[in-house]
Amino acid sequence: MISISNITKHFGSALALDDVSFNIPTNAITAIVGSNGAGKTTLLKILVKLLDADYGEVNYDNISSIKDFRRKIGYLPEQRGLYTDIDIETQLLHFATIRGLAKKEASQNVSYWLRKFDMHRWAQAKITSLSKGMQQKIQLISSLVNMPTLLFMDEPLSGLDPLNFRYFCSIIKEYQKDSNATIVLSTHNMKSVEQICSNVAILNNSKLRDFGTISDLKRRYATSGTYRIIAKKTKDLENRMNPTFVSQDFSIGSEDINSEFVQLELSSPRDGVSLLDAMEFITKTIPNIEIISCSESIPTMEDIFVEINE
Repeated sequence: MISISNITKHFGSALALDDVSFNIPTNAITAIVGSNGAGKTTLLKILVKLLDADYGEVNYDNISSIKDFRRKIGYLPEQRGLYTDIDIETQLLHFATIRGLAKKEASQNVSYWLRKFDMHRWAQAKITSLSKGMQQKIQLISSLVNMPTLLFMDEPLSGLDPLNFRYFCSIIKEYQKDSNATIVLSTHNMKSVEQICSNVAILNNSKLRDFGTISDLKRRYATSGTYRIIAKKTKDLENRMNPTFVSQDFSIGSEDINSEFVQLELSSPRDGVSLLDAMEFITKTIPNIEIISCSESIPTMEDIFVEINE
């Protein structure tokens, strides 16, 4: 476990982190999320000992010394940086050895990760000769090359196309599972949080606003008696939903999904309203409605993020 206690950090008169405390569980993937300027990068830099906090402390289980810390840690900074005039294999070997690996182990690890990412054919290439996606693979390898048990990544999935996004998510999940690593990442991408993380810390205006497992957060922010219906868009439906429909039992809001479908949100002030009640009400209210799906309204991480940051 990583215990973060009362961390406060100023940059001049600007307050970057304001008395932030929470515990990052071991052997799990934890996301630190927040809008720009919330303090995510500052907190990560404090966690990897690139910055000192003005107040508070961070404690790590099973870390005995700075040397031990450097051997166990991997870090992918937000501002990427690889040497442009040194071949990829040489600089990856350098990153491994400065983490304390012997040359033989460093060479084995570099070879493993280059093949894992299908980048071994470019081992002697310069970084400037690679596409952006390939460069990001090398960046990620640079943080994994010492097989860290503590891995910190600042916006590791930004700018990826859908295929590389999916691939990077699978690699991160697979690495955590195989190595029992503790992984902490910052991101704006709530889709990645839902896909790969088990715990989320939400920062807003330099403060910790909430922390918990994804399932706990969704339960806390769920609205009882609210249901979402996806329906085919028709003229009759548009006419009935303009303005927003309100009855004694339900209020109905609508939001276009695309040119074909609309999402309806049914909310009831009464307790004990079931999904069956919602379906019966909507089919009576709009007899010719073409329903695609109907489900209890469980917030996404994006919904929660927006609610906290509004």
